[in-house]
Amino acid sequence: MILFPGPGQPNSSEPQRVPGNGTARLVGGHEGLQQVPLRRGERPGRVVTVRDNRDDFLILLPDGTPVGHVALTCQNIVNGTAEVELMLAAPHRGHRHGTAALDAVVDLAFGELPMYRLTAETHTDNFPALAALATSGFTQEGISRAACLHRGRRLDLAVFSLLRPEWEELNRPRAWDA
Repeated sequence: MILFPGPGQPNSSEPQRVPGNGTARLVGGHEGLQQVPLRRGERPGRVVTVRDNRDDFLILLPDGTPVGHVALTCQNIVNGTAEVELMLAAPHRGHRHGTAALDAVVDLAFGELPMYRLTAETHTDNFPALAALATSGFTQEGISRAACLHRGRRLDLAVFSLLRPEWEELNRPRAWDA
């Protein structure tokens, strides 16, 4: 993973090396997206730009094809809480890109940031998202009835959470192990 300083971070022309896995390359940018070439022999990793209380990532395949977006939003460092958002382009669903991106942002939240609780919401009929959240260790806490207006219809939202102790017990490689 490569971390470029964002707003509020010390200025530096050199990226900082931080752990990451090679399943997808995330390129973030509140001031605009940036394609970062890989060095010879370097596996795809993740790039993030930080602004305010959110981290946004563009999910890229190893060949650079953008397939979606994942974000860690509403970060509250005092309470150790944040929300996770994920969007994938329809043709790229069902290939574990969403799960890989969720795992990476969860590892960032619990491995690099002082988060204790993450939450996520999705439509109750979004079965791929429900499966990706469950696979990444999230537990469904309940349903927020008619909480989302989507294309003129009121939809229920499934509410999920993941706590740090639950993440610590997950039996999967961490983003920095790959």
